[in-house]
Amino acid sequence: MRKPILVLAAALALAACSHEPDLPMQVLALSADRIVSPSFGAEYIVEVASNTSWDAEVSDFSWIALSTSEAVGSTDITLTLAPNGGTERRSGTVTVTAKHDHTLSRVLDIVQEAGATEGYVSVRELRALEGATLDGNVSVKGFVVTSSIDNNYLQGAIAIQDAFTEAGCGITVAAPSRLDFNQGVEVEVPLQGASLVRTDDGILTLHVPEAVGVVQTEMTPMNIPALTVDIDQLQGGQYESMYLRVRNVQVEEASIGCAFSDAPLMEDILGRQFRLCVDEDASFGGDAVPEGSGSVYGVAGAGAAIPAFRPAKETDIQLGTTRLGFLPGIRQLPYVFSLYAQTQTNKDTKYVTVTDGAWNSTTHFGEGFSAVDKDERTGVRLDVRAYGASSGHIRLTHWADQGGHDNIPAKSFVNAESMAVENRTYEGETYYLLTVPLLMDLPDRFHVSFAMNGTGGCIREWTVLWSTDKTTWNEVGTYIIQNANGGWFYYTFDIAPAARIEAGSTFYLKLTPKGATLVNGNTGTGLTSDARLSCGIALTPFLAETTARPADAVYFEAFDALDGGLDYRLGDRIAGMSNYCGAGIEAWGSSLGLTGSGAYARPGYVQVGYVETQLVARANMVFTAGQLETPALGVSGDLRLTFKAMGYLTHALRPNASSTDPADKKGDQTEAVVEIIGGGTVGGQTRVTVSGLSTTEFGTYTLDITGATPATRIRFVNSVESQTTAVAAASRTFNRWFLDEICVTPLLP
Repeated sequence: MRKPILVLAAALALAACSHEPDLPMQVLALSADRIVSPSFGAEYIVEVASNTSWDAEVSDFSWIALSTSEAVGSTDITLTLAPNGGTERRSGTVTVTAKHDHTLSRVLDIVQEAGATEGYVSVRELRALEGATLDGNVSVKGFVVTSSIDNNYLQGAIAIQDAFTEAGCGITVAAPSRLDFNQGVEVEVPLQGASLVRTDDGILTLHVPEAVGVVQTEMTPMNIPALTVDIDQLQGGQYESMYLRVRNVQVEEASIGCAFSDAPLMEDILGRQFRLCVDEDASFGGDAVPEGSGSVYGVAGAGAAIPAFRPAKETDIQLGTTRLGFLPGIRQLPYVFSLYAQTQTNKDTKYVTVTDGAWNSTTHFGEGFSAVDKDERTGVRLDVRAYGASSGHIRLTHWADQGGHDNIPAKSFVNAESMAVENRTYEGETYYLLTVPLLMDLPDRFHVSFAMNGTGGCIREWTVLWSTDKTTWNEVGTYIIQNANGGWFYYTFDIAPAARIEAGSTFYLKLTPKGATLVNGNTGTGLTSDARLSCGIALTPFLAETTARPADAVYFEAFDALDGGLDYRLGDRIAGMSNYCGAGIEAWGSSLGLTGSGAYARPGYVQVGYVETQLVARANMVFTAGQLETPALGVSGDLRLTFKAMGYLTHALRPNASSTDPADKKGDQTEAVVEIIGGGTVGGQTRVTVSGLSTTEFGTYTLDITGATPATRIRFVNSVESQTTAVAAASRTFNRWFLDEICVTPLLP
């Protein structure tokens, strides 16, 4: 811990010229004659300036400890003061006396505050009053941990602490006019008329009505000790407004060379990040960010995935010249290994780097294909191994599909059973193999999802296995590629390991062909035919949400029980799997008290309207409208309906893509329709269209229902009717949209 140093007040004074130069005048001086210490205890360094030997004694060893009790010449003494848990102030002394002249002595008086003082609350007690306007003649005291000299904190505010070894002991204080206190002094803040609210940045702040009421106490200024934390603790927010140290960090590579005022990202070896916040008018705001690693000191912001951290002064940034590098591994779920192409160009992949494979004439295997996550921090890669009797039996590359089902068209996949059909000898294994280093514990239960199809001569049955050592493999299940060239099939498997897969290990997922039955129903080797792993592989946690029901809700449904398909909000990483729904309402509607058709489960929400992409060729895709209806609300009067909605955007919409293929190429209508049935209207209408839905996130919408009856129900439908293959592809329209958190409450006057 960095220790407080009391600046030496007087230089060593030596005697003037003497007739006896071998007998100089003995000198003894202390850098301070009085210390006032906080109740929680502290360390102080007192400088003893002397040219002789001396002893140091304390008046009470029960709470005052010295680093040394004797020395020769000038030396520092570290005073360690134990916490005072009593209700009274206590006093003590440190006496330093020259050994050879007991008349030469210096005394340091020490006063320590009581542990509990009437009329004061602790910062921890104060933080518990969030949202309140404070009354009563009480105050809070704390040491200032920000610096007015370096000017790098919230405008007109300071941060104070009243303890330095545990969380929850810091608070930000703001006033109408500037609070001008430097780091290390203790201030007293009256709470009469003050309020506790959070800033836009999420920082709990004590707002006092007048700056003049905040005064410095008699406490001896401290060199503020920084508590060492890691980035997980910063993210949690439990050390908000406290002065901390984060060590073994470096500037993110993209931020090297920028100015501190550009808010560079810092990271540790695990890739966890926080943002270094330095204002333009801070004394060091324009300085360039060094590329090295080391420690950063500063005041923590609110909890966040990427929390803010404010150095109080320029010397808080202590970075050397050597970089840490990083450990590869994924840090959270969901994780998507994506084959998505950013344009309609093969191998123009957005998220991975693809290396084609080739036939090895010695082994007859197609080897060398890899797809590696462009984010090197993850260390995730996909390797493919195929087999061919000749080079013409091998293809290992990347294909940008017109419908967004970008894939690896790989041939040939065989196994011992299939090769035996033609009496071919075969040893080895063909597979897709995903390697996932872990910097997190995988959940006790999680999902693996992907898409796949194959040509007619491809082996139809495949096995899914996982391992942590590539030696012992655990079979998850099997799946069937259902037809040739007609569509892309989506698969999800639940994995629930007997023992948790922990951070630091590697998760391997393998897809490998089984048996000799081909997609076309025949029996064969599988040689010369493609199997196409499409879109990517998604690792997602089992959904177990609990959304709070509003106390005044007449009806509420948040779809927390649904856990089907893939989350559309994962974006273009899931490519064509964005249309991957779970079970239809027929399978789950009655358990939730809902009725309808054409509504499908998503993880924690519902899709209204559907386009079949698995059994139908992409040029022939059509739209099936959906509807979802609530039970009767059972109340009369005026009601307020709120719900969340989001539109659908196909990820086939990209540069170089064909304008006619697939059928939904031009995208879906971003509309949702709400119908009121059984009594009541919205603005005099029983059917209302909500337009302009976002296609990236849920928006919240509100409709007021007038004149509802106990029989009133709410139906959610599409603005586009179902269509058939008889409708020309150019004329087809689509309207998939997503629904969540339906809530009906009384409409108060």
